[in-house]
Amino acid sequence: LFFFIVGIGTVIVYGTTAVIRKKFSASNFWKDCVRYNCTASQYIGEICRYLLAQKPCEEEHKHHVRLMWGNGLRAEIWNKFVSRFGIQRIGELYGSTEGNSNIVNIDNHVGSCGFFPIYPYLGSLYPVRLIKVDQETGELIRDARGLCVPCRPGELGEMVGVIKSKDLLLKFEGYVDKGDTQKKIYRDVFSRGDQVTCGWLPKYVLTWR
Repeated sequence: LFFFIVGIGTVIVYGTTAVIRKKFSASNFWKDCVRYNCTASQYIGEICRYLLAQKPCEEEHKHHVRLMWGNGLRAEIWNKFVSRFGIQRIGELYGSTEGNSNIVNIDNHVGSCGFFPIYPYLGSLYPVRLIKVDQETGELIRDARGLCVPCRPGELGEMVGVIKSKDLLLKFEGYVDKGDTQKKIYRDVFSRGDQVTCGWLPKYVLTWR
């Protein structure tokens, strides 16, 4: 799974130490972090909210966790979470197992799950963009040439990734059901004949870096 790749997979690649628990326990999370001297942890979905819902304990101030990364930390509890537990850095990210586009928040910007730092100068290296869609119907907005319109800073849009079949990171193999695969592909987006995967981050705001 995607979460395994960014969690345990990274540990295996770099030869660092990992602590694996058979089952997540909100009441024992910080106790485990103290016991095993953990310095980083991955979260998924509502884990951060579950931790906030626990009664205060001594261990939540004695741990050495300086980084937590994953996806699902809500903006409305972000500051409360890092303040209560003393977490220095949050690496909120967005990605999918089957998708060809991933982004990550590396600058601790509260509420953000990433940005696109490489466009317009190096956009060809990692062609992931936000394009304009009709906020009422969800339909793509196209210009006079029939191509999609890229979002500008502060505009809402849908995240897409250009498909390159010969690129390991940018290819899109799709699903077992070919019909479902086709539903995830837009054509003639940035140029005639191109294809992109769609459906990622609908109605999100582009942050320019």
